[in-house]
Amino acid sequence: MLALSWTYFLLSQRGDIEQRVAEEAAAVLDGGRATIADTERLTYSRMVVEEVTASLSPGVGILPTGAGRR
Repeated sequence: MLALSWTYFLLSQRGDIEQRVAEEAAAVLDGGRATIADTERLTYSRMVVEEVTASLSPGVGILPTGAGRR
């Protein structure tokens, strides 16, 4: 649920991406409600959610700057 809330917030900050997600949904769903079967055709939307989910993973941002340098 956190990933979905965060996705909505980030979309509100990037109108260009929000518009593209809305356009894709309109084209694919044709005014209907999304189902699990639709996720295969909602390619861009799925990529957006996956990117947000990846950015929320516990390992992101833990390493200090310069980690791995000798």
